[in-house]
Amino acid sequence: MRYVIALLILMLSAVASAQPIHGHPQKAAYASPSEYPTGSAQFHWRIQADGRTVPDTTCTENLDDLRTCAHLHADLKGPLYREMNAGESFAGNMSITLHHFPGCVFLADVKFDKGAAATDVIWDATGSSQRPVMCGEFDTDHTYTGSFSVPMSDRVKGWWGVMFDVRAHLNDGTDAYAAPLMSIWSTQNPTGDGIAEAPLPIFGALTGIGLIGTPFEDIHYGQLVVEYGGMIPLAPINQPWEALAAWYSYDGRGLPPTTSQVRRDLDLHHSEPGVVLLNTTQIPDFSTNVTFDPRGVAVGPHKFALVRQISDTVNNLQLAALFVTTIQFGEGAGDPPPTCTDPTATNFGGPLPCVYPPPPPTEVVFSPVFKRVGDLIKACDPADQTKCLTLGTMVRP
Repeated sequence: MRYVIALLILMLSAVASAQPIHGHPQKAAYASPSEYPTGSAQFHWRIQADGRTVPDTTCTENLDDLRTCAHLHADLKGPLYREMNAGESFAGNMSITLHHFPGCVFLADVKFDKGAAATDVIWDATGSSQRPVMCGEFDTDHTYTGSFSVPMSDRVKGWWGVMFDVRAHLNDGTDAYAAPLMSIWSTQNPTGDGIAEAPLPIFGALTGIGLIGTPFEDIHYGQLVVEYGGMIPLAPINQPWEALAAWYSYDGRGLPPTTSQVRRDLDLHHSEPGVVLLNTTQIPDFSTNVTFDPRGVAVGPHKFALVRQISDTVNNLQLAALFVTTIQFGEGAGDPPPTCTDPTATNFGGPLPCVYPPPPPTEVVFSPVFKRVGDLIKACDPADQTKCLTLGTMVRP
């Protein structure tokens, strides 16, 4: 009997640990936290050793070299697209990286968008909810990690976001802001005023900069946002997968032209710019479908970055907002299958072999009146060979 009870406990534990996913075409649930995706919100700009922003386009117009750009990473790992019930909590991990960053973090809160900050937080550096002193230096990296659990707000339903809100001061007083956001699906259906609901499942980044003594909301860049508004793969893919993506600004005013990019396999800390899959400049906002295409690419994990770049020559500021996540490419993708390239074929552009229409029937003229067309024997008007009478069909031995 005790073995049956133990088995039941194990089964219940497995069910409890599974995190249901809402409406995803690949997965119905997360089996363990190891399957959770990570979203990295990053904000880059050009600085001097003393922390002052300088008029240099290295960070934006030449993204191939970001070694001397200050940037702030805020990473959030959790059950993206999780289906949650009232009273449940969202648990995951967070990290902050200060890359060549002469300044310090002054705020780092995990919360539901427009909700209260999580209090159940453990920072690895302190072993408690006490936030460590998080400061960077011009010529190195510093990383700080932790875990959290935040109860779902009772004022949301449908799609809504969990965010990791990170803000930091540069030594010259300029503020930087980066916040990854991932959506959950709330099954609760509250009534009353102020109930929040988003139209799409969002996975992306909000970033910003505050000039010295000026609040974020008063900067004409607004919040620079890069995000997926359609579901991304949660398991390895071996066929192309499309997801809606957007590059835009909240409360942006008088923005200069901005460049929107998609890059694959970038590693900016080691001067690897990656493969540019999309590059377009527009004013001010842009959205399109992004394709994760595994064909002809190595099996395994691949970083994809949505990039929004602004080069503001009026204020001598060069900014780049990035959202980076990893997509797994699976076995069996290979190169695109060969296709028929002959435009006279009936399956032009389709898979090989090429297919052609049947040839016209063979015509044999016996006399000005009688002729054979294929297997048909016809009598025709000698003056007009298109006027024929079919007499019969040949019978082959």
